Amino acid sequence: MFQRILVPLDGSSCAERALPVAARIARATHGSIVLARALPVPIEASWYSMNSPLLMEEALDLELDEAERYLAEVVNRSELAGIETKTQILSSTPAPSILAASHGQQTDLIVMCSRGTAGFKRWLTGSVTQNVMRHSPIPVLALREKSNISACSYPDTSRPLHAFTTVVALDGSPRAEEALVPAAILTAAIVAPARGGLHLTRVVKVSTSSNKHGIDQTIREQALYEAKCYLREVANRLFEGPVANLDLTITWSVAMGEDVAKTLVRVAEHGEDARGVRVFGGYDMLAMATHGRSGIERWMLGSVTEQLLTATTLPMFVIHSSQPAVQPRTPADTASVEQPASWVGLL
Repeated sequence: MFQRILVPLDGSSCAERALPVAARIARATHGSIVLARALPVPIEASWYSMNSPLLMEEALDLELDEAERYLAEVVNRSELAGIETKTQILSSTPAPSILAASHGQQTDLIVMCSRGTAGFKRWLTGSVTQNVMRHSPIPVLALREKSNISACSYPDTSRPLHAFTTVVALDGSPRAEEALVPAAILTAAIVAPARGGLHLTRVVKVSTSSNKHGIDQTIREQALYEAKCYLREVANRLFEGPVANLDLTITWSVAMGEDVAKTLVRVAEHGEDARGVRVFGGYDMLAMATHGRSGIERWMLGSVTEQLLTATTLPMFVIHSSQPAVQPRTPADTASVEQPASWVGLL
């Protein structure tokens, strides 16, 4: 897994933040990297032409030359030394061209920054990243301008007691659990040769619309208990199963809140548990599978995942689920007295 990594570039320093991360992963997996640089599409470059096809062609030729020089310079950077690296120039609109390059190059991971500089030369914005995340059939690692994945070997000398740990958001369904193995492999690759960690979390969604505090508290405690049992069972399966050979520490906690995205940010950035206290410290990356089961309380790529992309400063690792929609493995996590006999899944 993660043997061929696509890194979209737009010439900005933000986009180039993906390079050392992709290089770290490629070295750990003995993989290769494809660098993709976009050219402006004709409609974006038309202001150069002043309605002159000849001038527009000359402008695009200059852009092509610049892109080729830029990619040649990037390939020779020390951070990519020893890694098999290919280049490709994209000539369509950003998100579709990135997806087409990924398919054509048969990549199995996209690493990109979610912010760029304004202007057609600098197109790697949050909306492009969201579009890639929404439609990419392969996992996407979206970095932020303030993301902190060390370019140095782990453990991080600035935080010697801190291990790189990824929070995996779960809801009790097999679809959400599809994020577990890819997140474990990616975490181990990023942190190698040091030891990393996975932190499993499940959000108990709390309703504040009821005044029947006694009943509400009973249902809430039941939801918390079932969430804890579920996470413990998943952790045990991981210890004995597909990631047992990876050098990872696996922990878990239940979180509670009315807003799923905000609650996940609190967990990932501050280590907050269901009691509202910080017990672990901040984590380093947030991973989740997208496209949950149908229902009013589902997690959707267009809602929670994209909210997280704009709300958190942490890198986000997004995996598209390939499974059909099914009911969660355990009763769902909505603690509400208005639905005492039914449970609604979070994903």
